[in-house]
Amino acid sequence: SVFLDMTGGGTITRIHPGDTVTWVWGGSGPHGVASGECTGGGYYDEGGCDADGTFSSGTYQAPHEFPRTFTEAGSFQYFCPIHGAMMRGRVIVE
Repeated sequence: SVFLDMTGGGTITRIHPGDTVTWVWGGSGPHGVASGECTGGGYYDEGGCDADGTFSSGTYQAPHEFPRTFTEAGSFQYFCPIHGAMMRGRVIVE
């Protein structure tokens, strides 16, 4: 599984300052969203993911939603703190 933008169909979500992205937990098992970068493609954090503290949802079972409003332009990488680099994406605020 990967993070998937249900509108755009990819792992990159493009928005404008002031827009809100809402992550929606689907399927089974716990998941989370943490801002930061992954250096590999491993599973269960074998990929070397490091949270940067910009945002974090905590870890929850489905059903759960985590909204975040992005107020500044930039590129924001994120990953699931449980599944590491296997579940990652990027929000680009233009």
